[in-house]
Amino acid sequence: MDFEEKIAERELNPGHVFIASLLAGFNEFGMLNQGVVNLASKRVGKYLAMLAEVKNPPRLDKNEDSELQHRKIIESLNSASPISSDVKLEKVGDDFVVRIKNSKCKFCPKGVGEAELEGTICPFPGLIEEFANYFCEKKVKLLREENRALKKENDWCVIKYKVI
Repeated sequence: MDFEEKIAERELNPGHVFIASLLAGFNEFGMLNQGVVNLASKRVGKYLAMLAEVKNPPRLDKNEDSELQHRKIIESLNSASPISSDVKLEKVGDDFVVRIKNSKCKFCPKGVGEAELEGTICPFPGLIEEFANYFCEKKVKLLREENRALKKENDWCVIKYKVI
């Protein structure tokens, strides 16, 4: 797929291309890995949450269960700064999983920024954790499988969180 097709299929704007290619560029120069991105993206999550709080806060009810609260928070994040046209939240026991359709992600350093790397440098594991924790009483913590912040399953990036 050429870049023009990516722009159309993912509905990209200059901000999406800027962030994805910036992450890819930092990685290309050996200045970035998934661990660094997780830490830095927590700051982004905090500031996006503060922006959402002012502009369009998620409507949470303290009596709602944590699944509904987290679902509203993910919807709020995707509404404030669209990640993808296809983002899903699934409850797994007391924990939850966020799935982002890889081919629709607007910020993917590989898919949009064309990063050449074996692993990942996805900004969303840390960003979602901090964004959710800003609004929820029941905090979450990123779960790592095989020391990875996310894993790919078919055309999905899968990020797991433990409710603490």
